[in-house]
Amino acid sequence: MGGCSSSDSESVGDPLESAAYEEFVLSQVPQGDSKFDMSGSGSASSLGLPDEASCPQEVAPAADGPVDGTDATDTTTEPVDGTDATDTAIEPTDEGDSTDAIDSSTEPVDGADSMDATDTAIEPTDGADSADAIDSSTEPVEDSDASDAAGEPTGTEDEPATGAPPEMVDPCADAVAETPWKEVYDLELGQVRFPDGLEAPAQYPRPTVANVGLGGTEFWQKWSGGENPTFNYSRGSDFGRRCMVAASLRFQLIMVDPPESILELKANTNWGGSFFNWVDDFGGPNPWGSASGAKLWAWRTGLIKWISQAAADGTCYLPTWSQVEGLAEDCLARGEYSNGEIQGCRN
Repeated sequence: MGGCSSSDSESVGDPLESAAYEEFVLSQVPQGDSKFDMSGSGSASSLGLPDEASCPQEVAPAADGPVDGTDATDTTTEPVDGTDATDTAIEPTDEGDSTDAIDSSTEPVDGADSMDATDTAIEPTDGADSADAIDSSTEPVEDSDASDAAGEPTGTEDEPATGAPPEMVDPCADAVAETPWKEVYDLELGQVRFPDGLEAPAQYPRPTVANVGLGGTEFWQKWSGGENPTFNYSRGSDFGRRCMVAASLRFQLIMVDPPESILELKANTNWGGSFFNWVDDFGGPNPWGSASGAKLWAWRTGLIKWISQAAADGTCYLPTWSQVEGLAEDCLARGEYSNGEIQGCRN
């Protein structure tokens, strides 16, 4: 677990288990059902940033119908010269050629009106050989016209062609791309880097979302003479405070629309929706150890520690969306066999 090394426990006992520590932390624990609602404030708004990583919107689609106004059946059923498709398929252009059998299929030359088109097609009167007479182009099938033989498009009368699908635009994209906090918006990016010279705000911007809450601020300072812990935001190193603000922003971006498993965890265990913002701060002089990754840990059933790490070079390690999902699944499993208690689950 990222916030309390073995050396801490060996030198002064485990401060995480002391009565003073527990009393102070629990006095700051936010209750998930109380003051947390979407009020347009919180870390994102305090920093002048979008409340969500992405907020796509649809623009109006193009007008329905093909550009020239014709439906899909026009070109397959109506020849260009105005003659219907049946006429052009069965009328010969020359009486004396080998298409006599075709002509006799509709207008018998010998006046034999008692013979239907099928009979004349297979018994030509002009001496055409049987191969010509049985030409497949002259055999109507149950009075179907040429458009049937060619195949009619299915559903085109009822479902005319439409215009282009709606275009999606993201009005948040430009604002996110331009902010020096933009990497925090990549909710699966665990190791976040900032531009040189980016300073943390003077006041800690707390997140404001529904259903869950993030209390604290808690620093564990990983250098000789550092405070372990201090709950004073102003006492963090420059990199530590910047990382704590990033942790608050990442929390808001995830929890504004949290994983379903987080909501299940709150509904099905004794956890009430409370987190606490903790940063392992390696940003002081001659730090011992090094930052390696964010942690999530149910220190008590009623409180999950949201643990980030500020490296000596200014890199910040933040919890990710997948990490939050993994924690919730672990805690749900623990709660099932522990009567709703989740203390000790982590990710």
